[in-house]
Amino acid sequence: ARAQPAPSVRIRAEAAAAALLVGDAVVLRLRAAGYLGRARTAATRLGDALAAGAPPVVETRARRRAVAIVVAGREILVVDAEEARAHRSLPKDLAPLWAESLRRALAEPPITLAASVVALPIGGDATVDVRGPVQGPLIVRVEDRQILQAHAGVGEDGARRIELRGSRLGSTRVWVTHRATRRSLWVSVRPVAGTVPESVRVIVTGDPATPEVVQEAITRRVEQEVQLTPGAFFEMDALNGERVARGESAVVPVKLRLRSPFAMSVASVVKAQVANEPVTLREAGRLYISNNPERLDRDGVLFREPIESDLPIRMLYHHKNGAPHDKVITVRIHNANPRAARLHLQVAAPRAWHDTMAVGHAATRRFIDLLAFGRGYVIDIPAGGQFVFTAQRMPSNAVVSGLLQSQVLEGGPLEIIVSVRTTYLLDRTVTRQLDRGEVPHPRGVFGAPVVDVAGTLSASGEEGVDFGVSGKLRDLRTGQVLNGDYGVLTRLRLTLVNRGATPFTGDLMFRAASGPAYATFIVNGEFRDVSFVRPRAEAAVAPITLAPQQTQSLELLTIPEAASWYPVRLFLRAR
Repeated sequence: ARAQPAPSVRIRAEAAAAALLVGDAVVLRLRAAGYLGRARTAATRLGDALAAGAPPVVETRARRRAVAIVVAGREILVVDAEEARAHRSLPKDLAPLWAESLRRALAEPPITLAASVVALPIGGDATVDVRGPVQGPLIVRVEDRQILQAHAGVGEDGARRIELRGSRLGSTRVWVTHRATRRSLWVSVRPVAGTVPESVRVIVTGDPATPEVVQEAITRRVEQEVQLTPGAFFEMDALNGERVARGESAVVPVKLRLRSPFAMSVASVVKAQVANEPVTLREAGRLYISNNPERLDRDGVLFREPIESDLPIRMLYHHKNGAPHDKVITVRIHNANPRAARLHLQVAAPRAWHDTMAVGHAATRRFIDLLAFGRGYVIDIPAGGQFVFTAQRMPSNAVVSGLLQSQVLEGGPLEIIVSVRTTYLLDRTVTRQLDRGEVPHPRGVFGAPVVDVAGTLSASGEEGVDFGVSGKLRDLRTGQVLNGDYGVLTRLRLTLVNRGATPFTGDLMFRAASGPAYATFIVNGEFRDVSFVRPRAEAAVAPITLAPQQTQSLELLTIPEAASWYPVRLFLRAR
């Protein structure tokens, strides 16, 4: 068994005397000349004897005109005639009394505390169990009562414990004494990493709102409601695939952890009250593009434009980190007005990637699903506040690509800002506008990002339709044509014709006519994904069957993807 810790031994100066204490129990007082020095010597010798681990047998041994007190074979103190006279006694009578007092003090099994260090927040409570046979009172003393309140208590199981409550930031020591045993406990009263609301209200849209949309909407709302201390961050557990249909609601428990290297962690469960409410979504009236400079090696503001109250906007951003160290791309919406604003958001912002075409495909693939089925969420921005919906870390040579659509529901106008900074800088320190690069990538404001394309595809494969080459969108300031229709919702209304006398069984084909490309389609309401296609190569989009002399209509939605090469071609091919 583990050895019991030795009780503490100390002295206490009193008026014309020095007391020797075991724990908080006074076992003797020295009053004769030199009492303080002799008390220190006795305390040192007794402490050494107890620390040696031998049974603390207390004996008295006669000396010439004196009696020695011996513990574990070590002489602790000599009671001589002068000390006895100070107590109006004789050495042979006083020494046995002190020896018996010392035996009682050492015979009590010492208590221990379940912890030696405790941290708790201001107003927070904690308990520390007292272990060992506790008979009689526990004496609890706090060195700084302004920092901490502490007292002895009893748990539901009857066990003795020390109950603590933080009052003010700081650290202090708590002394716990039980008869001959005295133990100390260091308590630190610290700030918490932040505060968490009991519940949040979340509005989503879509038929239905998918688990990804619900998770993102809850995350954004929690970001707004959680109050973090400087240097703190929060972690949120993944949800269990919650899907909320239009017109329905759900209560989703969300596990949160607030962490900080400078404050106490907080763990909590927030009830997210998710409602899928009807929101009338209009087509975007403007397309904002931030793609110049595409390669970033400096810090600064890349794009800054207003979001008018009556004009929904779509934005495409696509940039590569050309610096040798990590950078962060931040996209935020600022409300400089004296009243709060409410807006609907549809956001596709995948993580940074070194494959510039693949990350553009990931963004478009998610965004077209949001757009086609009206999936998104509603956020509120307070007066004078801002909403940072993405801050993506870019390793060197990595690419970020994102698409978003925003519609102001209340308040406005607002402002959308895209900036890049080195990781150790703060967003508010980045104010310089970066100049355009020499490569003619687009940056600016374009017209309504919707293009309608109609065409005929024959079963013979002789007729096809090209898209991504409309040339209809121009920069409203410079007149520059948006080559490739990047970020533009393209609605393809195709007529499929089988002029032959036999049935046609084949596929709607995609040809990378200009260079390597990815593509994403929604074909008659079904999602179709075309992975990487090499230049001049082809990939199947959807199966097609036509009876002899049959004509069939087919509707597709697609968006030309950042970093892919457009135009591309659609045609039919028999199997």
